[in-house]
Amino acid sequence: MPSIRLFGRRFNFASDDLTIPSLIDIILRLPLLVTFIIFRIKDESPNSTCPSSFYNGYFYPLLSVYIAITISAVFICFISTRGSPLKNIRPRRHMPLLIYIRLFLVLIDIGINIMGSVIIIRVFQMCAIILRATIITTIVLSWSVAIALFIILAFFIDVTGFVSAEKKWEMRIRLIFCCGRGYGGQSSDIKNIVKTLQYLFDDERFDLVPSDVAAGLILLQQEDAIEERSVNIIQNVPLELLKEGLYYNTYAQSAFGWFSLAYQYRLTFILRMLFATNFRTIGFCCGCCTCCASCCGNQDSVNDPCGNQYSTLRYLLRRQNPIILYANFHGAFHRAPFYIAADNEKKTIIVSIRGTLSATDVLTDINAVEDVLETELFGSGYCHSEGTVYSGLALDKLFAYSAELTSNKNVSALAWNHKNSDLLAVGYGPFEYNDQRDGLVCCWSLKNQDFPERYFHTPAGVTTVAFSIKFPSLLAVGLYDGTVNVYDVQHNSDKPLLDTEESLGKHTAPVWQLYWVEVEKGRDDDTGEVLMSISTDGRVTQWLLRKGFESNDYMKLKRILSKQTVQKRESGKDTKGPKSENLLFRSSGGLCFDVCPDDKTIYLCGTEEGLIHRCSVSYNEQYLDTYSGHTGPVYRIAWSPIAKGVFLSSSADWTVSLWTTDRFQPCITFASRKKPVFDICWSPKSATIFCCANEEAVEVWDLSKNTLEPINVILATQQYIFTAITYAPNSECILAGTSTGSVMVYHLKNLPSATTANDLMDIIEQQTNNLPPPEDTTSSAASNIAAKETRTAPNGTT
Repeated sequence: MPSIRLFGRRFNFASDDLTIPSLIDIILRLPLLVTFIIFRIKDESPNSTCPSSFYNGYFYPLLSVYIAITISAVFICFISTRGSPLKNIRPRRHMPLLIYIRLFLVLIDIGINIMGSVIIIRVFQMCAIILRATIITTIVLSWSVAIALFIILAFFIDVTGFVSAEKKWEMRIRLIFCCGRGYGGQSSDIKNIVKTLQYLFDDERFDLVPSDVAAGLILLQQEDAIEERSVNIIQNVPLELLKEGLYYNTYAQSAFGWFSLAYQYRLTFILRMLFATNFRTIGFCCGCCTCCASCCGNQDSVNDPCGNQYSTLRYLLRRQNPIILYANFHGAFHRAPFYIAADNEKKTIIVSIRGTLSATDVLTDINAVEDVLETELFGSGYCHSEGTVYSGLALDKLFAYSAELTSNKNVSALAWNHKNSDLLAVGYGPFEYNDQRDGLVCCWSLKNQDFPERYFHTPAGVTTVAFSIKFPSLLAVGLYDGTVNVYDVQHNSDKPLLDTEESLGKHTAPVWQLYWVEVEKGRDDDTGEVLMSISTDGRVTQWLLRKGFESNDYMKLKRILSKQTVQKRESGKDTKGPKSENLLFRSSGGLCFDVCPDDKTIYLCGTEEGLIHRCSVSYNEQYLDTYSGHTGPVYRIAWSPIAKGVFLSSSADWTVSLWTTDRFQPCITFASRKKPVFDICWSPKSATIFCCANEEAVEVWDLSKNTLEPINVILATQQYIFTAITYAPNSECILAGTSTGSVMVYHLKNLPSATTANDLMDIIEQQTNNLPPPEDTTSSAASNIAAKETRTAPNGTT
C-alpha cells in the first residue's frame, strides 16, 4: 500500500490505515452529538437554566464542529475502503485533502474548548445538573482526543520532520514500553532494533508502512496453514513418533500459563482458572493480602507471588503429573519465562521456554542473532538464536573510541591513567617496517567517545605508551625509530616535555614496551620512580628523569644456544661454528617485558627467538632463569595480578602459554586459531580469566570452565584485525584496539563468581601432572619460524 504524502513529506501510514481510527472517531462522537441535540431541545423551554452566552459562545460552535468532524470521519472511512492496495489507488486520491480538513477541524475544536472552558467556569452553576455532566464529558473527550492526536503526530508520525529517523523509532519503542522500563535498559539491543526498523521503513529504499508488514504476516500465516493442511502427517510421520511429539507438546503449550488455558478452554476458562487456583483471586490472595505479597507463592517458582501461574501450570500438566523443579514467570526483554520439570514416566528432564506472546517478546525476536548450532545430537547445518544454548559469559559491544583523526591508523598500544581511571592513552603506529609513517597518541575520556581530550603527533610510529604512577600527568611514549618521549597531558602540545633524541643511550631500534617502576628514593632517582624500556637492539634500559634523560642498561640480551646445539658442537658433528664459542653470543632482540608485582627488582623479558628470560636489576651480566616453549617471537608477557609466580605469554607461533617461575616449560598452552597472538591481559578480579587478541578475534578464556577452548569469541571483520587489548580498571569491560584506528569497548555479561589464586594453582597442578616430559626447543628453530612468519609484528627490524 503506497504511503500517504502530506506537507511535501512521506509518512509511515497508508490511506487504508485510517479506516479503523475513523470508525473509532465516529463511535465516540456520535452518541455525544445525539445527546447534545436532545438536551438542547429539552432546554428550549422558557425556564432554561443556561444563559444564552453559553449556547452562542460554546454550545453551538462545538455542535457545529462535532457535526463537521463526524461527516469528515464518515468520508475518510468510506474512501479508505475503496480501490485496491496497489493497482487501483485512484478512488483514494482525495484522501490527503480530507486529512487536511480533519486537521483543520481539530485546531478549531481545540480553540473552542479553550474558549468554552472559560465560559463554563462562569455559567457552570446556572445549568442543570444533567447538562453539567454532559458538558464535563464533552470537554474531557475533546481534550483526550486532542492529546492522543498530538502524541500520534509527535511520536509516531513526526509532523515536524525535525527528528531523525533513528531517534524517532527509539522514541516510539520507549513510548510503547512505558518510558523505557519494559525493555530492560539494554541500550545496545535497542539500537539494533532501531536500526532494523529504520532500515525496513526507510523512505528512500521502500514505500512500505507497518500495516503492510502486518498484512504480509497474516498472508504468510494463511499460506502456512494451507500448506500444513495439504500434508498428511499420519502417512509421513511414524505413529509412535507422532504420539511422542504430542506428549511433549503439552509441556511446550503449558509454558504460556493462563493464556494457554484460555486458548484451550474458551468457554470454561474462568471456571477452570478458579478451580486450578483453589478459587483464589488476584485481589484476595489467600484471603489475607493482595498480589504484592508472597503468601501463596511456591518455593520452586519465581515472580509468581500469588501462585496463580504455578497453579495453572500444574493444572495444564495434570495428566503427566511431573515434578516442577523450577519455574520463572518473569517476562522481559531477552528474558522469556521458562520452567524445568522432571517427567517420571519418560524419565527425562524437560526445559520448556515460552514462545512469542507479548510486545516485549516481539522486540526480543527482532533483535535475535543467528548462530551456528553444531552438536552430536543434531549434527551440523542447524542454527539457533544466540544466547539460548549457552547462557554463560557474553560480550556486549557498548561503543567505540573513534574519530576522523584516528581513521585508518593502526592501534599499537593501550594504557590507563593510574589516578583518573576514565582516561585512556592510545598509541597509533604501524608494526611493519615497510609501512612506517608519522605516529599519533590520543588520550580518550568517557566524556567524549567521538574525539580525544588530548592528542600528540609524533615523527615516527608509536609502539608503546605508559602513564607515570607518581606523576599521573606524565605519559611516556615509545617510537619505532628508538626514541622515547615524555608528554605532559595537561597541555595539548606536540613538543614533548623530554625526549631521548639527543641522549647518548638512545635505542637504535624500535622501543616495544615502557614501564614506570617505583624505587626507593636516593637509590636511583630522587623522584622515587624510573622508566624502563626494551628494544630490539637487545637492551633493557633504565631512564632517570632529571634535567634530561640519563640512561643505564639493566641488561644486554644475548642469544642462547640450545642444549642440543651445544652437544653437537662438543661431539664435533656441528661444523658450522667453532667448538670454543661461548654459550652466550650475539645480541637478542627484546620485544616485551613485565615487572614482577611482588618484587620490583625482578622482571621477565620476551625475545625474538621465542625465549623468555627472568632477570634482576641487580645482575646485568646473566639471566636468573630462561623459559623455552615458544617457536616464534614473544609479543607480550603478563604477570598474574592474583596468583604469585604465574605469568602468561603470547607469541607469533599462534599460542598463549601459561607458566610458573619454578617450571621452565609451559604448564598449559592455549591455541585456538592459526594467527599470531599480539596481546594478552589478565582479569583483575578473577584468577582464571584472561583475554587475548589475535588477527581474527578477541578471545575470553576461563580456565575454571575450559582449558581447551575460549568461553567467548568476538570475530574481526574483513575490514580490520585486533591488535591490542586491555581490561578496564573500574568496570567489567575489555577494550580492543583495531588496525583501522578504533578502540572497541565490550561489556562482560554473566560473569561467574571470582576465582582465587588457589583455584588457578589447582588447575595448573592438575594439568602439569598429565604433561609428558618436556622437549627442548632450539634457538635456530625459533629463528626459522620467525623468518617464515608473513607478519612478524611487532619486530620489523633488520
